[in-house]
Amino acid sequence: NRLPVGWRSHVKAFVEDLHQVMLAFVQGQVFLGVLTGLYMFVVYSLFGVDYALLFASLFAVAELLPIIGTYIGFTPALLFMAFTGDFTTLLGVFTSSYIWQSLKDNILQPQLMGNKLGMHPVFILVSLVICGKLGGVLGVLLAIPVAAMMIVTLRRIKTFQFPTEDEDDL
Repeated sequence: NRLPVGWRSHVKAFVEDLHQVMLAFVQGQVFLGVLTGLYMFVVYSLFGVDYALLFASLFAVAELLPIIGTYIGFTPALLFMAFTGDFTTLLGVFTSSYIWQSLKDNILQPQLMGNKLGMHPVFILVSLVICGKLGGVLGVLLAIPVAAMMIVTLRRIKTFQFPTEDEDDL
C-alpha cells in the first residue's frame, strides 16, 4: 500500500518472477538429489555395501546443497568403508561416484537448471566460477539463485515502463 498504484502491478509481477525462479531452483535441486540417491543406491548395492539404502538416502538429501552436498553426502559411506577395511570396494564406489558427479555437475545440472530457470548452461557455469572466486563456498552455494534473480531483474528493467502521472494518483 505504500507504493503508488501505478507501480504495484510492476512490483507484484517482479516478486512473482523471483518466486518462480526460486521454486524452479529448489525443484531442480530436489530432482538432482533424487537422481543421485538412486544412482548411488545402485552403486552401493552392486558393490555390496552394507546399509546401501541409508547411505544413498543421506547422499540424496545432501545433494540439496549445491557443490558441497557431494562431499557431505559421500563422507558417511566413505568413512564406513574405510573403517571396515574394504578398500577395493571403496575405490570402486569412489570412482563410480566421481564419474557421476563429474557428469552431473558439468553436464546435467547446468542443462537442467538452464532449462528450469531460463538460463544458458554456460552462464550457469560462469556464474559458479565468478561467485566461487568472489564468495568462496558461500558464493558457490548462492551462485545459481543469484544469477537467476539478476536475469529476472534485468528482464524486468528492460521491459519496465514508468507509470503515467494519472496512474500514480489513483
